[in-house]
Amino acid sequence: MTESASRTAVGLTIALIGNACFAFLTFSRYVALP
Repeated sequence: MTESASRTAVGLTIALIGNACFAFLTFSRYVALP
């Protein structure tokens, strides 16, 4: 892997994890509503 490709892979991984966390928190908030 080149340096730029490695950075891109890390960036995509972080973005995916962030999106998953955001979706989970949003889902939890809707489920927690009475």
